[in-house]
Amino acid sequence: MIPAISRREFCTLLGGAALGASLSAPGSVRMRTVMRLRIGLAYDDTGVMRAAVEGARFGIAEARRSASLFGWELSGLECAIASLPEKLAQGAADAWLLAAGDASAPVITTASANASVPIYNVGGSNPLFRAPSLASLWHVAPSDLDLLGAALRGGGERRWTLVRDDSARARALEYLLRSQNFSLPVVSLAPGQPLHAALAGAGAAQDESSGLILAVAPDRRGSALDTAREGDRSPERMVVMPFDEEPSVNVSWPASWHSSLERFGGAQLNDRWRASHPSPMGSAEWQGWVGAKLVWETAQKAGAAGLGSAVGASRIDGHKGVLMRFDAARQLRQPLFLVQGGHTAVEVAP
Repeated sequence: MIPAISRREFCTLLGGAALGASLSAPGSVRMRTVMRLRIGLAYDDTGVMRAAVEGARFGIAEARRSASLFGWELSGLECAIASLPEKLAQGAADAWLLAAGDASAPVITTASANASVPIYNVGGSNPLFRAPSLASLWHVAPSDLDLLGAALRGGGERRWTLVRDDSARARALEYLLRSQNFSLPVVSLAPGQPLHAALAGAGAAQDESSGLILAVAPDRRGSALDTAREGDRSPERMVVMPFDEEPSVNVSWPASWHSSLERFGGAQLNDRWRASHPSPMGSAEWQGWVGAKLVWETAQKAGAAGLGSAVGASRIDGHKGVLMRFDAARQLRQPLFLVQGGHTAVEVAP
């Protein structure tokens, strides 16, 4: 004998059966797994890298908004560069953005040699960060040699002379020049030495058809530029290597970004930046921003767990008119610019 049930119990049973049928039917809607991405930001506490850090924070915030539209949860984690090895060992993030200067090279070398997730260098152009053994370190920031090449290609048909001080970065740049067979005369500038005296002693050209590329550490740049101005050189004839810190506006310098760029969405990017920041977007800020964008867009295609294997095939639009990619040396190939007098940027092909 079938037991009697009330009308309410009958409706409850009928509804449960209908729900079970709908969930088991082909094409039915199921609960979607939430995808998660953790982006770490490691940096040293130097003024040179603060711009890259701000750019990375801006990029992570934009990536988080985009990720939420696709049902992802994107979180950011920040730490001092000294804590990076510990955070890597803990698996605290799926990828890291790195904004660190020359003094942090030993920590970076140790950390990246043992990392199991990709680390994107968005701050330093130092060749010490580019050892072949550091396979987990990918370079969004252009190298010193890339920037020098942009200065030479964008500077016109001049007879260029590289003037360097005795800083480690400047000496490393000269070594790279010679290893790449660049035919560029090099003049050493002693501390406090007038530029014209160094040039005359080396027999370097000083007429209107010549130009100088000044490779001097940022903390020594002021006195070197003072002596350089003794020859009354125009900004087009005086190019300063940034060494991670852009110089004053009355000279020229190679750059990865400038606030005057408008094409390919550059104006919109600069406007978004200026809406929340008091100063315009420069190279370091752009590098931090595009590094975060690269992590998010790569994860979107390959998943957070697949970042390490997918980064080499990544293509990224950084509002430069081309899809940028990494080469075999893990360096992002990208158009660079020669900022002339601090006002306009002339594009130089990669």
